[in-house]
Amino acid sequence: MSDKFLSPIMILGSERSGTNLLRALLSTHSKIASPPPAGFIDALGELQARYFPNGEPHYLSDLIDDVVVLTTTHHNPWNIDLNAEVVKEKLNNASLWEIFRVVNEIYAEEYRRPCWCSKEPGLFKYISEISEHLPNAKFVYLVRDGRDVAASMLRGHLHEFHVYFAAQNWAWAQRQCLRALADPAVSEKIYLLKYENLIDRPEDAMRDLMRFVGLEFEETQLQYYRNENILEHSKKSRFWKNLAYPINGKNKGEYKDNLGVKNIEIFESVAWDEMEMLEYPIDSLNKKSFTDFEIRMYRTIALLRKKFWSMDPRAEAFRNRARVKVTHEIMRGDRSR
Repeated sequence: MSDKFLSPIMILGSERSGTNLLRALLSTHSKIASPPPAGFIDALGELQARYFPNGEPHYLSDLIDDVVVLTTTHHNPWNIDLNAEVVKEKLNNASLWEIFRVVNEIYAEEYRRPCWCSKEPGLFKYISEISEHLPNAKFVYLVRDGRDVAASMLRGHLHEFHVYFAAQNWAWAQRQCLRALADPAVSEKIYLLKYENLIDRPEDAMRDLMRFVGLEFEETQLQYYRNENILEHSKKSRFWKNLAYPINGKNKGEYKDNLGVKNIEIFESVAWDEMEMLEYPIDSLNKKSFTDFEIRMYRTIALLRKKFWSMDPRAEAFRNRARVKVTHEIMRGDRSR
């Protein structure tokens, strides 16, 4: 980490867990800059060896180019001029995590902020790697009742198309974070924040969180919905529209009306252990076991739903598909080297 920057902040959490709200609350602090999540960690994290065959940085420039492309092709792109050559000049070593540090510091410099915060999807998969490369990093693990997460995913036709797989996704993400919380090497760097506590008592929750990251709480953080950048962000997707409004303390427990008893039982049976560890009350009396036939049926239903919604004619869906196409090209290595 460069000496002129404060400890960076990493937001950990599964999709639809309130991470966009948390980013809004943090990025409106006078000392914090937080670029829109571009998805480059999720896309490239598991492909690092491809750019460094035999441990040598033969394709370092290609990796930088791919990171820059992903920051520009997202439907909420980084609103700075991120030059690949400048990024390369600022690197202290050749790694994805060094590029991650440099591009975020460039963003923070552009906004004249001494601290940067990242909400890149998938960060929870690399907590140990990030901690090793950025030893001063602080991690904020935001968890939301997985049943509400699943209801939001299914209602929005986002990522998972059956409650069984939404439950698997949520449970797996929580296991990664809970494992890190149990690891003495990184546990003191992680702050566990429940979404339900954040929306119930936002000021208390943010004051405690800001103490953890080492900055003073600012009243304007709770007025994120008046921030020009946040308002612009809220207009770019139906999933972000709530950022244009104050925190809604009633936005919890909606799964009871939206999932139905059968789906609630499926979710809880899949994510039973993780729900218990995170002290979410379980509604079902017993944990259900699933047959191979049931799982195959759930997979078929999910595939049919996904195929149907892949034809969504709305403009946002077209932008998402274009973004996915670019990401897949990069992940497959189809882009020219």
